[in-house]
Amino acid sequence: MKTKNIIALLVMILPALPLCGQGAKRINEIKRDSRYIYAESTMPEASDAYELAKSLLVNYAKDYAVENGIGGDYYGESNVLAQCDSIQLNRGDKTKVFVYFMKAEVSGLASKPGTEPAKAPVQEEPRVQNQPPVPVQGTPVERPAPPAPPVPAPAEPKKSEPASVKVTSSSASGMLPEAWQRKVIDELLSSSSFAEARGKLPRMKQEFQVKRFGRYAECKDVSKAFWLVGDSSGKLVTVLGPGGIRTDFRSGATASLDSYNGYELIWFTLYTNK
Repeated sequence: MKTKNIIALLVMILPALPLCGQGAKRINEIKRDSRYIYAESTMPEASDAYELAKSLLVNYAKDYAVENGIGGDYYGESNVLAQCDSIQLNRGDKTKVFVYFMKAEVSGLASKPGTEPAKAPVQEEPRVQNQPPVPVQGTPVERPAPPAPPVPAPAEPKKSEPASVKVTSSSASGMLPEAWQRKVIDELLSSSSFAEARGKLPRMKQEFQVKRFGRYAECKDVSKAFWLVGDSSGKLVTVLGPGGIRTDFRSGATASLDSYNGYELIWFTLYTNK
């Protein structure tokens, strides 16, 4: 009887394994293709992961439109959500949801490499901050982009793994010059998961604490960015500071971004003053 139950279980499970492999392969293909914009989230509930992934996708699309001077509502929320597709994978007791769309499909152009919608004339006045994809009360305040955040003085470089040198401060975030910057890092570190920490970034951007954030492929200057680091189980590993040799705000040690190849990474920058 036990043998029959085991066989029945294998009959149900084995056909699903190739599908999981195909989904992971497709995700990797999309990540390497510059024609796509994508976002992902891993959470215990599939519906929560899907909602967060969609929210991040809309935010990434708006940032892409602003940074590339694309006018109109090509990358507005309704267009993005109408064209996006999703891939769902099981990750232990959690569900990973990957959402994506092809830029040319949203713009209404033929989906061939290198095709982009027409760009609007570049404006001289400061840009208005992008709105996060969640509804908020009030109108965002227009303000010019301040200088890039200060880069901490680098320690002796070690490329392959984080160094074991500890800072003397009881909190590594104490190295940041502004109290509100230290509060941002501490709030991110208090998150129970990588998804929770990432989900705080749109609100922090609305509050003019976080200036920009996005996926690794969208970061124009890796050395000047802070980084959220998550592992395959969805845990928030740490927050890294800017620089070649970075401060690991979780442990207080120095670390290199190269040490976290294969981890989930989201970059962000902070305003230098408020």
